[in-house]
Formats: sequence, structure tokens, C-alpha cells
Amino acid sequence: MRLNPTGLAVGTSAVLAALAAFRPFPQSATPPITVPFELRSDLALVRAEVNGQSALLILDSGSGVNVVDSALAASAQLDMSGPRARVMGRSDATMQLGRARSLRVGAAELRDALVAPSDLAAVQARVGRDVRGTIGYDLFARYVVVVDYRRRQLTLHDPGTFAYTGTGVVLPVTTATRVPITDAVLVTRRMGRIPVRLNLDLGSSAWAVRLGTRVVEKYGLDEDTATVRAPFGAGVGGASVGKLLRLPELRLGPLVIGRPSTALSSDSTGAFGRSASQDGTVGVPVFRRTLVIFDYARSRVILEPRERLDLPDSVDASGLSLTVGQDSTGPLGVEYVVPGSAAADAGIRAGDELLRVDDRTASATSLHATRLLLRTAGTTRRLTIRRGESTLTVSIVLRWII
Repeated sequence: MRLNPTGLAVGTSAVLAALAAFRPFPQSATPPITVPFELRSDLALVRAEVNGQSALLILDSGSGVNVVDSALAASAQLDMSGPRARVMGRSDATMQLGRARSLRVGAAELRDALVAPSDLAAVQARVGRDVRGTIGYDLFARYVVVVDYRRRQLTLHDPGTFAYTGTGVVLPVTTATRVPITDAVLVTRRMGRIPVRLNLDLGSSAWAVRLGTRVVEKYGLDEDTATVRAPFGAGVGGASVGKLLRLPELRLGPLVIGRPSTALSSDSTGAFGRSASQDGTVGVPVFRRTLVIFDYARSRVILEPRERLDLPDSVDASGLSLTVGQDSTGPLGVEYVVPGSAAADAGIRAGDELLRVDDRTASATSLHATRLLLRTAGTTRRLTIRRGESTLTVSIVLRWII
């Protein structure tokens, strides 16, 4: 039930200079442009077109380039004459970037947009086989992007005419690495307050905070309190396993996020490895309680709280990591069971298939709804499980895993 890093961080100054030469340009459609999105497993999914090919893409501020799966790259006939770049997903890799003549979201069109063809199997298994990639930096750099989780809509404004008049908190950001990085403070039990630089990442859906190996080791954060070992995230390049806990506080400017769900990386390479340029990410569990405005032209991200942020964010209360199979109508697979969780106590095992939650069918088409049913601590759920040739029914009392 954990998704995360869907996008690619881009490294080295030479590569960044090469990428700047491929800056896309919008169509003449007049902003503001409003685009609906689907909320699935807390990720905002927008309907887009890549060289005229329809594609469901994850809106991902943490993606330095747009990403598509290899099949879409072939059918959309990407021009593969873009620069080679060192990118960091699950691990470090060098990749040949392509260009899309047209990347359209609603009435907004980005021309000559950078696109990275990638293996998205780990993402598709956790979000849905119909998800074909991400839309990242190009969109955020060209427009002021307003994300409204309550209305499930995306609004794109012209940076030249946009004027903010609300009462939200303004966070200064740098976007030199094509993702928005801000200074933050973590309040820990052992080390008190520690300063960190965090990526404001719409593609990080499961945990309020994810921290890279370097900062985890520097401050001994995995010794801060009791932790559990569980999937840390899945994205470009595969899945990771790390440790989970709740730190006392995350502070973003004057905003205080109480007991944020936190995932600690142990990866040696990749976007959360020891050489990563950022300390970690702030994810959707924070953003979904706000109206969030990405204004790269003014080097800022604005958060307007719509719910109390000093209360702990709600996360999975079952301990089940669920994936979809190749059959889009088939049951959900149990990939991992968190030790000591409600699901583990009920005897559910990795490799089982989840058929129903109470009287509701659990399948690829109901993945998001199924996860929501397993989120509220204190609720009793009846799960129907298939194990080999046997069908089992178990009751579990949901409780937070951290």
C-alpha cells in the first residue's frame, strides 16, 4: 500500500545545462486552464496526450523529466535525439532522453518536451496498469500550477499575470535540479531539531516524509523510536524496503505537521542514496490537507491548510502491501505483510490474493477504494483471501502500523 518515488531526479551541472536547451513552449491557449484529475492511492492522475497518444499520467513535482513506459514511447514515436542524463530513481543510471513533439494536458500543450522512456512495472503494479508515466518539471516550469485535492482539479495560470492574494504560507524553493527543494526542520526525539532540505513531491503518496540514507545515518534516525521494516516506495527502477516511524514534528516555515508518518531509506544509491542532493521528500499526506500552489517563476510554493496539520496524518492500518496483476479485473495480490501488523496477526501472508473487503470486491479497478477501507484505525474488516486452492475469511481490527 506504499507507492512513491515515481519520478526521476536529474544530476550533474553539465546535464542540467543540456536539458535547459530543450525548454518546451506552450500552445496559445489562454490560461487559466482547469483540468480535472483522478485521485488514486492519493496520486493525482491526469489524462494527457503524448504525440497524440492518450495516456494517464501521474502529476509529479518530484519528476525532473516527464516519464513514459517503453510501450508508449514506441507507439508515440518519440524523437530519441535528446541528451543523455544521469538520473536517480531506485538506483543511479544513465539514460537517453527523448522528445515529444506535443505533450498536452487539457488545453495546455508543451512542445518539444523532454521524455524519459522507462520501466514502470513497479509503479503500475501499485497504481494501475493503465498508468503510463508522469508529467513533471516541464509543466511546473511553464505555468503556475494550483492543485486542489478537495475539488480534484488542476489549474494552470500564466506566471506573468498570476497574483496571489490568499493567506497561505509561502515556502521559498530552489528548482536548479528541476524539482522544488525547500528548507525544513525535523523535530526528533534523540537529536532535537535538525535542519533538512526536502523535495516537495506530489509523486510521494504514502508517507508524509521520506528521508534519504545520508541524513538517516548522520543523525541515527532509525534509532529515534520503535520502527518497523516495510516497503519504502516503488518507482522508476523498482521497489525499496526501509524502516517506518513517526517523528514528533515536521516544520515547514510556520506550519507544524504533528507526528508525520516517516519512511527511512537504507538505499546506498539512487534518489535516496548517500550521494543524493536532497535529504528527502514531503509527500501527499501533507499536501492533500492543503491547497498547494507551485510558482517556480517566483521561486516559491504556497500551502493553504484546509485541515488541521498538527494532527497525525492517516496511513495504512492493515499492514498489507497490495499490487495489481496483469489481469485488470483480477484480485489484488499481497506483496508484503508488515511484521506485527493487524494483517500479520490474522495470518495473512505474502503471495495471498485479496478477493473482498467486507462485501466489496477487491480488484485492480477498486484498488484505491480498497486502500481507503483499510486506512481507518479501530475499524473491523472482514477479508476474503485466496491461498492456492483454498479460500479463507479472516477478521482484522485495523490499527496504525506506526
